[in-house]
Amino acid sequence: MKRKVKLFTSIASLCLAVALMAFGVYAATSATYHVTSNVTYASQVAVTWTGKYTVGTQTTTDDTVQKVNGTEASSAQNWAIGDVALTAVNNKVTYEFTCANDGGDAITVTASSAKLFGDANLKVEAQFGNTESELPALAEVTELENMEATLTGGQMCKLVIVVTLKNPGTSVGTSANSMDITLTAEKA
Repeated sequence: MKRKVKLFTSIASLCLAVALMAFGVYAATSATYHVTSNVTYASQVAVTWTGKYTVGTQTTTDDTVQKVNGTEASSAQNWAIGDVALTAVNNKVTYEFTCANDGGDAITVTASSAKLFGDANLKVEAQFGNTESELPALAEVTELENMEATLTGGQMCKLVIVVTLKNPGTSVGTSANSMDITLTAEKA
């Protein structure tokens, strides 16, 4: 009888140890949210577009700074931002785009979005304006509705978009989350 009790307690202890180990492995892994983005730079004036995004402490810069010389035909160029993984540790990505007016004429820069995520587990905030004056505070948005800034020669404007994963523990499935932004510069 003592043998049976010892065998039973050994088996129960082993099952408990395996269950605790499995729970520890489950708790150590977190859901990953994948975000992809595409930016289109379009211009009919002399401007320089730059872009970068930051996840945690790592910043990735658009390695092809877009210089447009101001030809009459619109020169559109794309920056396909690859997959950005948001996790419980790195739960925020900050996108920053700037436009510098390289010419002497006044220009209008417009930021618009055909698609700006739309997932309930993502909080999207944006700010846009001329860097010569104070940028407006970040505001939660569902789309970029033709935000405009007017620049004179030598001035710059900046678009900042912050995407935050609201609940890192939520199962996120396999659907892709993406944003498509168009930045346009033309004579004012």
